[in-house]
Amino acid sequence: MGSCVASLPASEQHPLLGQVPPLEERPSIDGGFITLPARGHVTVMDFWATYCKPCLALMPQYEAIWRERRDDGLVVIGVAADDNPGLVATRLKMLGISYPNVLDDGEPSLRGTYGVLDLPRALVFDRTGRLRLVLTGGRAEEAGKVREGVAALLEE
Repeated sequence: MGSCVASLPASEQHPLLGQVPPLEERPSIDGGFITLPARGHVTVMDFWATYCKPCLALMPQYEAIWRERRDDGLVVIGVAADDNPGLVATRLKMLGISYPNVLDDGEPSLRGTYGVLDLPRALVFDRTGRLRLVLTGGRAEEAGKVREGVAALLEE
């Protein structure tokens, strides 16, 4: 009997795909600091905004993936494309999001660093910090592809 190995879904084209971007440390909404991406962990960076309805629809699905797989080494980090920490905190509480979030209000912006033009966008990094999967869009299948990608990368 062979073992079943999950495969990585097809990624969108992206200039950083296959690259290991430099680590960045940013303050989190809750007052701590977060290193992006989290080396040694599979990391999902979810770029979102408080005004983006598809973003808000996906976030509870990312919360569920994180809760299911965090003990296996998954880190999910939300990157809010907003400059109002109170509004961001309110949205997170309203949606029941407990994974860490940062405001993308620094210089350079994380959206600029990671070439994020459209929201929502998920970037998935392997344990070495290499960008392996890029998905844009707010359809339910995007969360499914993130889930598949996370499973495959956690098996590596």
